[in-house]
Amino acid sequence: MRLSSTGADALRTFSVLVSPSAAFIRRAFFRLLLSCPLACAAGVQSLIPPLDGSVSAEITPLLLPGAPVVKVQITVRTTVPGIREVVFNVQAEGLSLEGDARLDGAAEGEWRVTKGAVDLAAWSGPAISRFAPAAAGSVGGQVQITAAGTLRGGVVGGGAEFTLEGGSYENPVNKLSVTGLSAKVRIADLRTVRSEAGQVLTWESGSFDQLAIGGGRVRFRLGGNAVHIEEARVAVLGGELSVPRASVAFDATSYSLAARLTGAQLGAMLPLLPPLLASARGSLDGRVELRSDAEGIRIESAHLALRNGETAELRFLPTPGIVSGQLPATVRKYYPGLVALETGGIPLRADRLELVMNAAGDDKGRTAVVALEGGPADPALRAPLVIDVNVRGPLDKVVAFGTHSRLRFGGGK
Repeated sequence: MRLSSTGADALRTFSVLVSPSAAFIRRAFFRLLLSCPLACAAGVQSLIPPLDGSVSAEITPLLLPGAPVVKVQITVRTTVPGIREVVFNVQAEGLSLEGDARLDGAAEGEWRVTKGAVDLAAWSGPAISRFAPAAAGSVGGQVQITAAGTLRGGVVGGGAEFTLEGGSYENPVNKLSVTGLSAKVRIADLRTVRSEAGQVLTWESGSFDQLAIGGGRVRFRLGGNAVHIEEARVAVLGGELSVPRASVAFDATSYSLAARLTGAQLGAMLPLLPPLLASARGSLDGRVELRSDAEGIRIESAHLALRNGETAELRFLPTPGIVSGQLPATVRKYYPGLVALETGGIPLRADRLELVMNAAGDDKGRTAVVALEGGPADPALRAPLVIDVNVRGPLDKVVAFGTHSRLRFGGGK
C-alpha cells in the first residue's frame, strides 16, 4: 500500500500556523508588531527635549539588519504648569506611526498611538532574519495599529489593537502558500502579551504542492507566553479538519493536536489510498491525532469511517484476480460479479468502510486495520465481500509518502 506525498501533505496544512517552523514566525512577528507601540512610548520618554520645542532623529534598527532607516520627530509644548503635551511621528519605508503623550515633570503619564501601519512585505524579511533565521518563507499584508497606555516608574504599560488585511504567506521550501489572511487582535497587556478570548484569524485559500486548500478560521487567545486555540477549522479534502482546543507555546519545538476530520471526500483522498482505485465516491468522518516536531508532522493514530446509514462507491483499476484469485475456482463460478469488480466494469458499493491506525499498535499488535463490507453496485450481480486488512509493524515501512514529505507515522524516521 502506497500513499503519495501530495495527498498526505494535506494533513500538514492545518498546522501551518502552529508548526515548529511557524513558531519562529510567531516569535518574529509578535516581537516586530508589539515593539512598535512599546518603542514609541519608550522613545518619547528617552528623546523628549528638556524644553518646549522639537527634536528629530534618524535611527538605524541595529537589531533588524536590512530594515529601513526610521525617522522620528517629537514635538513638546507645555500647556499647563507641570504638564507637557508630546506629539510624535515615526516614518520609514513600510512603517508609519503617529501618536501623542501627556506627561508630568518626571516624564510619567499616558501615551497613545492614534494611527499606525506596518507593511509586512517590507519588514518581514529583516524580522525573520533577526528572530527566526531557521524559518523559510515570506509574509505580506498591511497591519493597522492603535495603542494606548501609561508610563510609570520607567515601565511602559498598555494595550493595542492590530488589524491585518490582505495578508499572505509563501513558503517555497515546503511549496506552501496561503492568501487572503485577515485578523483583528486586541492585546490587553503588551508587556505580558495577553489578550481576551475570541481573537480571530482567517484565510481564504491556499495550496500545498499540487493540493488546493480552502478557507480556514482560528479563534484563539494569547496569554502565558502561548497561543491558546479555542477552535480552528480548515477546508481540506472536500471536508473540514478541525481542532476544538489546544495550547502552543510561542517557542514550542514540538506539540500534539487532536483533530477531527469531517466529510472528507473519498475522491479527494485517492492519493492517500492504495493505487487500486480508478474513482471513489462517499465521505469519511473521524479523528486524527497529530504530533509536530522539528522533523515534521507525525500521525500518532487515526480512526476514519463512513457515517451510519451511508455508503461509498469504489471503482477498481483493472486488476484481475485481486479478490477472486484468493478463492477456489469452485467458489468463483458462483460469483461472476467479482470479475466485473476487478476489471472496473462495475463499482463496488461499500456499506462499511473503516480505517484505524495506531502507530504504537493495538492489543493485538496491529498498527493499521482496514475493514470493508459490500458488494457489486449492480444488485443482479451477487458477490458479497467482507475484506479485512491487518498491518503489523512500523507503518513507515508499509506506507511511502515520497522522499520530500515530512509526514510520518509515530516512531518512524
